[in-house]
Amino acid sequence: MFVDDSLNDQYLSLIKHYYNDGSVLDLGTGTAPLAIKLAKEGFHVTATDISTDMLEVAYNNALMENVRVNFFVHDILDTVNRDYEIICMSSDVINYITEKKDVLKVLHNVSLAMTSESVFLFDALRVPYLDKIDGHSEEILLQDDVLRWEVVKTNIENQVKHTIKIGTDVESHIQKTYLSKDYVKMCKESGLHVVKKVKLEDRFIFVCKKEI
Repeated sequence: MFVDDSLNDQYLSLIKHYYNDGSVLDLGTGTAPLAIKLAKEGFHVTATDISTDMLEVAYNNALMENVRVNFFVHDILDTVNRDYEIICMSSDVINYITEKKDVLKVLHNVSLAMTSESVFLFDALRVPYLDKIDGHSEEILLQDDVLRWEVVKTNIENQVKHTIKIGTDVESHIQKTYLSKDYVKMCKESGLHVVKKVKLEDRFIFVCKKEI
C-alpha cells in the first residue's frame, strides 16, 4: 500500500545483474518511486498507470528529483506498443488483478513487449503474509489529517480488502494472490520463464525471461 524503499533497492540490484542501462517500462508506477530511482541510474524510463491522479503526483515527483521519465496513462490489461529491455511491475501491482484470466492476460501482454534479451520483474504477496495482516489496523498521521488503514480477509481464498479512510473520504481495494508455484505456472502459460525467485518476508519477486 505504501512506498517500500528496500523493495525498490532489491529491484535495482536484480536489474543491474542484467543491464546497467537501457529502456525500462514501469507498469503501474503509482507515484513513480522505482521509475525515478532507475532514471537516476541512467536508464531510459517509461512509466504508466491507469490513474491520472497518480501520474500527476509521479510527474511532480520526477520534476522535484530532476530526472526525465516519460509518463503515460495505460491499463495493464491492454497491450504495449513496443519492446523494452526491462519491464517492471512492482509493489504488488499484480495482486490488484483479482481474476486469474486477467492475470494471464497481463503476463501475456508483457511477453509480447519482450525480446529474447528482455527481462521482466514483478512481485506478488505471499499467502502467509495475507494471513498475518488479516485484521490489521493502523493510524498514520498526515500533515493535516489522519489516515486509517484496515485490512480484512474476504470469503474468497487468498484475498484481502484494504479500507483507507481520510476524514470523510473512504477508499477500498481488493488484493488477491496465489501460491508461488501458481505464478510460475501462469508465467509459463503466458510465454514467460521464471529464471530467479527472491523470497522476502511479505512477497516473492519473480525475474522472468521470454520463452523462445
